[in-house]
Amino acid sequence: MTRSNNLAAAICEAELIFSLPKETAAATADRIRELIGRGKRVVSVPVNGPETADRIAAAVTTAKGSALIGVAGVTDSHTARAAILAGVDFISTPFLDTDTVHLCHRYGKLCIPGALSATEVLQAVESGCDLVGLCPAQLFGPKLLKAVRGPLPQANLVPSGGIGQEEASVWIQAGAAAVEVELAEGPVAAER
Repeated sequence: MTRSNNLAAAICEAELIFSLPKETAAATADRIRELIGRGKRVVSVPVNGPETADRIAAAVTTAKGSALIGVAGVTDSHTARAAILAGVDFISTPFLDTDTVHLCHRYGKLCIPGALSATEVLQAVESGCDLVGLCPAQLFGPKLLKAVRGPLPQANLVPSGGIGQEEASVWIQAGAAAVEVELAEGPVAAER
């Protein structure tokens, strides 16, 4: 089993990817310590603005092997490479970018590309992606997941985009491999 297969299995076992809000590096570190303290082991840091590198560094340093750290919203292979070299475990993109997928595979990292249609999901699976993000999932609800899984039962789908913790169980029951939940600023809400 490759490292990216192991990462995918760990994410599926955890069921939830906690997507952090766009906060300072210090707030990111505090948030990760809080999540680890609650037994949460998969966290993603959003890409945005000049503080992204600082937030990624804070996340990787804080997690120190206690949690998987990913970067969400990556739109190009250059950003993915910088994040990988900083020590992240996985990259999440809002769409299928084969350059980023190939780069992640080269470095033994997991890439979770975004897709919306069955065609896009199939392209991601055929590109060797173990997990495929279904986004923006909140616009369509769990019925979209069932519709895509119908012809593509082999696809391990991870709904993302506007999903809160309180909605995660509905997605898991609908067949999601895992769910990316967005955390609001402030204390982490009670888990399901």
